[in-house]
Amino acid sequence: MLPPTFLTQLIPARIAEALRRIEARIWTFEPASIAVQQTESFRVHRRLDELSSAAFTPVPVAPFHWGPKYAQRWFRLSLPAWPDARGRYLVWEDQAEATAYVEGVPYSGLDLAHRFCPLPTGLSELAIEAVCIRSAIWLDGTASHLTGQGSRYLPPRVAVRDDLAWSVYHDLKVLLDVLEAEYRDFHPGATKPFTDPVRHSPPVWRVSPLFRRLCERLDRAVGVFDREGLEALAAVLGAIYREFPADPAALRAVLTGHAHIDLVWLWPERVGEFKAVHSWSTQVRLLRTYPEFRFGYSQPASYEAVARRAPGLHARVRGLIAEGRWEATGASYVESDTQLPCGEALWRSLRLGQEAFEALRGRPATVFWLPDVFGYSGCLPQLLQACGVKGFFTTKLSWSTVNRHPHTSFVWRGNDGSEVVAHVVLLHDYNESVDVRRLREDALHHQQAAVHDEFLVPTGYGDGGGGPTEEMCERARRLRDLAGAPRAEWGGIESFYERLGRVADRLPTASGELMLELHRGVYTTHGRLKTAFRGLERALQVQEAARIVAGAGPVAEEAWRRLVFAQFHDYIPGSSIWEVYAEGIPELEQLARAAWAAAEECLQSEAASAEGWFNPLAVARHWRVGAECYRLAPLSGGPVASLERVALPPPQATAQSLSSARVQAEFDAHGELRGLRIDGQEVALRGAGHRLAAYPDHPAAFEAWDVDRNTLVNGKSAICVGGPEVLLAEGEASLAFTYRAAVSSTVRVTYRVTADEPVLRVDYEIDWRDPEWLLKAVFSTAYQGRQARFGAPFGSTLRGQWPGQTREEALWEVPFSRWLVVMDDAQAEGLTVVTCDRYGATVREGQAGITLLRSARVTEADHHPSLRETPARPDHSDLGGQTVSLAIGRFAGNLPQAEHPAMLADTLFTPCVAVRGMTPCAAGLASIEHADTLIPAWSEPVAIGLWCLRVHEVGGRNGRAKIALLPGWQAVASSLSATTPPSAGWQAGMLEMDYKAYAVVTVWFRATGV
Repeated sequence: MLPPTFLTQLIPARIAEALRRIEARIWTFEPASIAVQQTESFRVHRRLDELSSAAFTPVPVAPFHWGPKYAQRWFRLSLPAWPDARGRYLVWEDQAEATAYVEGVPYSGLDLAHRFCPLPTGLSELAIEAVCIRSAIWLDGTASHLTGQGSRYLPPRVAVRDDLAWSVYHDLKVLLDVLEAEYRDFHPGATKPFTDPVRHSPPVWRVSPLFRRLCERLDRAVGVFDREGLEALAAVLGAIYREFPADPAALRAVLTGHAHIDLVWLWPERVGEFKAVHSWSTQVRLLRTYPEFRFGYSQPASYEAVARRAPGLHARVRGLIAEGRWEATGASYVESDTQLPCGEALWRSLRLGQEAFEALRGRPATVFWLPDVFGYSGCLPQLLQACGVKGFFTTKLSWSTVNRHPHTSFVWRGNDGSEVVAHVVLLHDYNESVDVRRLREDALHHQQAAVHDEFLVPTGYGDGGGGPTEEMCERARRLRDLAGAPRAEWGGIESFYERLGRVADRLPTASGELMLELHRGVYTTHGRLKTAFRGLERALQVQEAARIVAGAGPVAEEAWRRLVFAQFHDYIPGSSIWEVYAEGIPELEQLARAAWAAAEECLQSEAASAEGWFNPLAVARHWRVGAECYRLAPLSGGPVASLERVALPPPQATAQSLSSARVQAEFDAHGELRGLRIDGQEVALRGAGHRLAAYPDHPAAFEAWDVDRNTLVNGKSAICVGGPEVLLAEGEASLAFTYRAAVSSTVRVTYRVTADEPVLRVDYEIDWRDPEWLLKAVFSTAYQGRQARFGAPFGSTLRGQWPGQTREEALWEVPFSRWLVVMDDAQAEGLTVVTCDRYGATVREGQAGITLLRSARVTEADHHPSLRETPARPDHSDLGGQTVSLAIGRFAGNLPQAEHPAMLADTLFTPCVAVRGMTPCAAGLASIEHADTLIPAWSEPVAIGLWCLRVHEVGGRNGRAKIALLPGWQAVASSLSATTPPSAGWQAGMLEMDYKAYAVVTVWFRATGV
């Protein structure tokens, strides 16, 4: 009766209605008699082959709930024989995330994004592993979450899929998505839903020719569907795809299948392991279903977990790796935080990771994969280059709140000049779903498109894992060559970086650290965790040093694996649920105790009975025992009677002063530091040189993660309510004051000087009772140079402290690795702050505010309290008693190595080892000379009579060092990349070695008589 309409604005609603009709035809549910049995809930997860038939009993009448949260439960399903050969799909209706097992091997994940599980032909029985959790944070909020009763079980259902409807639905859906994307580009302010037929739909006056052509073709296609049915529509849509190929100049979207799995976060470690099995089983199935599909995964810790929990699945993954369809890459053992661990811990994570990747795939990984880490240390390019990595990937820089990262593809140059090519996602994250509009936006935001015509898209549901879906694979097929969209194609991660590397000389360069301007609270959250983590780092440093002089060879790897596991980016930052730390902190503390005990044991000699001391650091130092002070050479020790004594006058204290042979400090009656001299040189304090300030801490989002800018405006100075207390002990003098902070918390501040140290120590005994507050120790100085220097893993970094520019304004809370310096513009004088285990600070115009604690709300503190079993689980972190220690001193540009703050960060807080049954011992190192900023960081045993020393430069200087050796020893220097010592170049007596700014060097030592 009527001709086709010229009212183009009416057509999208018509297409959407047809799409709904087609979607309704895809799935048909049919009656099925499925007998289901279940086990009890297991808090300690079990493998299927550990269960007997007697462990299963029939499920009760549904619905019912089960728990507790994070517990595992197994189900066994007996399937009927089907009357025809149509493919059936299991729809598992229990709320909990689950994995279907076929013949004892994980077959497919079952979750909110993967609801339909295809059943193999002839299958009569399958098992299901379920864990009482429903993370699914990628969803739009329409799905129900667990209730306080636990996971709600409903009987499973069986569905049959109409494959023609399935295919046509995706054909039409993708074309409709292109249509909407074209419309939105020309109507960015449109608020009405694109396919909404209600109320006024404005005329389409200005839009692309592609939009008009697609509208006309799809309008006709829907008419064909109405008249002739689905098969005819399929033919018409196929013709449209052929008519509208991609623009020849279209960018290429390289899709990589991805399932970002947080090893811990909103779940404890055992659930993270389950999620790896759960996600991987789905991806193995999809790789068999879609030959073009590719999937990549990092984190050897997950490969190890899957090998333990599901060896059959692990074997299938190994086969897919060999076929080149599953890409195992990432370089590090876990997706690690890179700012809180020390440089050696980062290096061990890469070494452990590369060893694992070599075992998995026959060669080390060439890409460092860190999509979700909260900032990137400037030492990383050097470490990556040393372990064979050529490329770096992240998405997290897109989260920065003030300054936008300017590049998508670039050369990342480390502090030492090492380079790797980098590619980052500027707009979206790692949970992409082959969405047309988002792919178009990624293409438009690819800043280096003129040089490099492709961009990388991690595709699949992450955070809780799960990965890509059938729907994503179907959309990808249709976007391989379609007008209005980038050319989307599954591809490899490492091959992408190989192509990027070929144009590296045309890419921009970004130098130094890559700062994330967000999640600034993670440097401090869960202070006891930071203490335990640093304690294990220190204990392993001591144990390895002890094994060198004992001739005992390397330490077992397990402690290192657990330390490195704790570096995961939601573990050490303190952003996980309480259960993670209820399990993790005691483990870290126990491992540290074991490492210390092992160090003491290997130093003991049954042939000797004398007590003695061992210096585990590669620098000469004083060690005080009561009133006695000894000088110990690097990596050496002996009975007390054999040690060199140092005579020093005892420190003195009055109600307003502390003094030692090296330090003089003056205080007023309220405990404020009013004067400080080190070796007779005045430290330029300003006003109250030290004070405590508490700040109400209410971030706009991400309580455990963030410290907002406004938080640091409304400080409340602590009030002195007690003291001074004068304390004199053998070899040290102290002055203590007690303060009331925040609302009802107390802090006892003890200033200490010792007979031999060039610093004023400050200890804080804190009884914190106020939730959602932040406590800082603020040091005020007259050192207002443009930049301050912050300790960093294997080096340091300079950051601005002047106000007024957006780059500096965004630095309101920054990370530092245990030391920082505020200084003058000449970097000649300043104040040093050295901490034992605190990592966050605010530095502005000569003030350094060290964050001592923040009592942030624990992640998911109020979620499912009746389902969780952790006793006495607090809602806030860092409440109660705790002790924080730091020291302040004078910085000078010509400080000797032993007094550089980077060295003091070790010597002040790493004690010598007391040994019963001590004999003289040494590792062959006498001294390191002419290298004041070259820090001997870590001594690693390699074999009996062979060890290596990691040294790194921290002040931005080049030079030539002299390493003096003891008789009977030789040394040779090599790059960090060397895994074995060079065969030539060994020197006895003295090794001369060039060093350059911020470079890490390995120095090898061998005993000539071994």
